[in-house]
Amino acid sequence: MDPEKQALQTLSTLLQLGREAAASPDLQTLSFLIVNDTHRLIRYDRALLWRMDDHAKIHFQAASGISRIERNSPYIVWLKRIANFMAKGQRTAPQSSEQLSEQLSEQLPKQASKPQSVNEQELPPSLKRDWQRWLQGSQPLYIPLIVRDNAPIAGCWLERKQQWTDAEKELLQHLMGQYALAFHSLQLETQGSPWGIDSLWRRVQARRVRYGLLFALCCLLFLPVRISVLAKAEITPIDPIIVTAPMDGVVHRFFVTPNQWAGQGDLLFMLDDTRIRNQVEITRKAVQVVEANLRRSHRAGFQKRKDLAETRVLEERLAEQQSELAYHQALLDRSRVHAQLDGLAIFNDANDWLGRPVQTGEKVLSLADPEKVEVRLLLSVQDAIHLPKDAEVLVFLDIDPLHPLEAVLHRQSYEGRAQPDGSVVFPLYARLADTGELPRIGLQGTAKIYGERVTLYYYLFRRPLVIVRQTLGL
Repeated sequence: MDPEKQALQTLSTLLQLGREAAASPDLQTLSFLIVNDTHRLIRYDRALLWRMDDHAKIHFQAASGISRIERNSPYIVWLKRIANFMAKGQRTAPQSSEQLSEQLSEQLPKQASKPQSVNEQELPPSLKRDWQRWLQGSQPLYIPLIVRDNAPIAGCWLERKQQWTDAEKELLQHLMGQYALAFHSLQLETQGSPWGIDSLWRRVQARRVRYGLLFALCCLLFLPVRISVLAKAEITPIDPIIVTAPMDGVVHRFFVTPNQWAGQGDLLFMLDDTRIRNQVEITRKAVQVVEANLRRSHRAGFQKRKDLAETRVLEERLAEQQSELAYHQALLDRSRVHAQLDGLAIFNDANDWLGRPVQTGEKVLSLADPEKVEVRLLLSVQDAIHLPKDAEVLVFLDIDPLHPLEAVLHRQSYEGRAQPDGSVVFPLYARLADTGELPRIGLQGTAKIYGERVTLYYYLFRRPLVIVRQTLGL
């Protein structure tokens, strides 16, 4: 390329980088620009940027090619020691920005404002040991970002295999000067805000403020709040009619589906009646045989006294067979279960029951009035607290968690009940407030139960105190 065109292109890149730096909205964007876009002007393999706060502490801002710096990595820890050595600004007591500028201007050499090639021989022995481990033949260059009085506000570290020329150092010095102005301006915007992080931290450092915050925190711990616990919630019917198996048998067929409305007298389900129907037919045939024999005996009884005595035996046998037929017929009728009252048929999937043997009195389903529902709460034993009568309850159903239902606790169980998952819970029951449309039976969610007012300290540390009490017995 023509040297003149190359010089113009270099100048254009220098000016463009300066404009982009001045237009950066925050320090993070500017730091990313410094370590990555400077490569458009000068070639390098790796770049890192750090800043120095009012306490002369080094804080790494950005590194080329990565979005986040692992501040505890061995290389960053070693480079931080190098940065402290180059800045020569370690102090033990906090100072203001003006004092830092004066101290650093006295400590730094006159050439501190220029890019400095870092030589292994110039470092102390503690830093020389890891030189080859981390640099491996690279030529590092340190460029301080200085605004005035030779007081660096940040530092840029560049690495590459080739030697740095004087022309490249001159370009970097001019570019870093523009970076320094933009960096300093953004720092002033952050520090100048009364709600900036550094400004707030300086306020907290004051002894009176610390004591005041501690006193305010102690006062907050005695603030009265309402204690509350969470429990599983389910919408259940009030006083449902339990429909049980009338006798031992096998469920053969359902005539209703889950949550279907059933009227009084409707057929709900039936048990397998094959054996009973066969028994009815056998008994009916036996009755017919005895009746035929009895009629023949009646006709013969007018001629022989012996046949008259046999007639009485047949009459007794007929009565016995008719009683047995009535019994089996009653069993056949009982195998078909009808609804005693109107209500919703509440049970699981019918396929879970078909072909399943049941015993007399075993619950199969229940009939419930959808207009009479309540909330059943399962409160874990670990979360049990003293709940007053008519405690307030908010129910957050899973289908509509943004609109809680209001309820009032009206019944508590003081005996724990084991659950299938091995947990132990206390069943509680709450009545829903009259808020219009009632939720459907079977809906589940989470309920928040409010107890008495306690201090904020007890509210926050109740569970830890219980664990300490159970573990250590204090």
